[in-house]
Amino acid sequence: MFARSTGLAALLAVGAFACAPAFAQQQPDPAVLDKIYCVYDSLIDTGDYEQVAEAFLYDDTPQADADTAQKLVDTLATKCAETHKLGAKKRSIIADIGIYGASADYLAEDLMLIDDASEETVEAIFAMSDDLTDDEVMKLFDGSWRQDTAFAAKLKAALLAKGLPDNPETLEAAYHMLHLTSAAAVSATAFVLSTEAES
Repeated sequence: MFARSTGLAALLAVGAFACAPAFAQQQPDPAVLDKIYCVYDSLIDTGDYEQVAEAFLYDDTPQADADTAQKLVDTLATKCAETHKLGAKKRSIIADIGIYGASADYLAEDLMLIDDASEETVEAIFAMSDDLTDDEVMKLFDGSWRQDTAFAAKLKAALLAKGLPDNPETLEAAYHMLHLTSAAAVSATAFVLSTEAES
């Protein structure tokens, strides 16, 4: 399955980091990537990513379920921080990346299972991050892309060209995937640039 076998982990390893100026010259060491998506990997491995994604994506999630999902992420982040000897700031960052990755993969699965998007189309959506400028990544991250009509039109045209069905709900899911991968890229950059000591 695409979402479980590649998903955000592969994107972070080969694509999204290229959007950040800090990684213009080289990619992070694999050991650093292990730290960055430790929570994400754990959520995928256990299958708990669905519970976390639903709590993050849907406003009507019962509070008890949202609390359970948050505790799950917190527990994994604490375990990862202990394993990799990370401080509080980096622990928080990898928790966020875990949520972003779980949610992006969840939406990717929905596109394939509900909207009949092909695996190739979903892979192409993830890979779109390779073609985004730093400014475009930040617009997707902070939501200001919706006010940039030219960029919004560019995104829609690119998604349709990759085979995504032209209907509002499907496109919105794809836009949200791009927002999440951009958020993950920005968070991963913050992790690597953080001066917080690792003991």
